[in-house]
Amino acid sequence: MNNTIHNLTRQLAETMDGEPWIDETYTKKITSLAESQVFTRPRPDVHSVAELVSHILEWRYSVLSILKGGTRTITMDSPSNWKDNDTLRKEGWAALKEKLYKSQQDIITFLEQQDDDYLRQVDKEGHSYLYYVEGLIHHDMYHLGQIGLVLKMLS
Repeated sequence: MNNTIHNLTRQLAETMDGEPWIDETYTKKITSLAESQVFTRPRPDVHSVAELVSHILEWRYSVLSILKGGTRTITMDSPSNWKDNDTLRKEGWAALKEKLYKSQQDIITFLEQQDDDYLRQVDKEGHSYLYYVEGLIHHDMYHLGQIGLVLKMLS
């Protein structure tokens, strides 16, 4: 049985559009937002919703690369870690949302093809795949809270 894989994919799914204990999901937060809202910083030192979603995406891409046996594709100092609103506007809010939902499906689909033993494997940096998936869930939840604060500040 793949109890750990099932638990992790359930948590990922609940964070995006399920019914988690915290009663907040990405779908609830971002579905009905207008482009004018998502590219606005509530203060100069606070990221916009679009910047946060882009940041989340970059780390999801990196984790998926690692899970597939590749290497990390981003660091804290990478230019793509925090793309600015001007860059993101060119891509558009609809495209950012679509990429977020696709990354979700890609990660879950990949994990569902693995077994719990897979999660114990260690990568080149010395971390287990379980470490990365749990970290991704924590990262997603942390930034979901930030999105909520940004939206509160904008209202």
